[in-house]
Amino acid sequence: MTPFWPTGQDVAATGDLSALHDVVLPAPVPTGPVAPGWALVWPALAIFFVVLTVQCWRRHRALAYRREALVACARLRGSGLSAELPVLLKSVALRAFPRKRVASLSGPAWSRFLDETGGGGCFGAGAGKDLSRAAYGRGSEVRDAAALFDAAEAWIRARGPAS
Repeated sequence: MTPFWPTGQDVAATGDLSALHDVVLPAPVPTGPVAPGWALVWPALAIFFVVLTVQCWRRHRALAYRREALVACARLRGSGLSAELPVLLKSVALRAFPRKRVASLSGPAWSRFLDETGGGGCFGAGAGKDLSRAAYGRGSEVRDAAALFDAAEAWIRARGPAS
């Protein structure tokens, strides 16, 4: 019988186990990074994700007024209170734009401002006339309340974070 290991002696025949070698184990697998550059990459990635998280959180907080306005607009739509819509739009505009630019606007100037800042021309036409009627307490004279609320919601959605 031939041995499975090349020792030069027939261990099975002599019974001498002194010619056997111990099992050689491989080196342990390293638990750290392979290259020293990773010592710089991991902290940089951690800082990046912290900064990204803080920016996302700040943006979420900055857009809270817009989310609240959309909820209020949906509530007004459901209750049919179109007379409250101009007040809501003015408050959103005061939050998103400088007070000096927005506070004194009314009538056609207000409709023109809404169109220029994201209204897409909706407020200068039919919805603008309905908005003026609603602003002066003549909510029952609003012809197309659904179009007015649609235009208002689209304008609110177009607002970015408050400056």
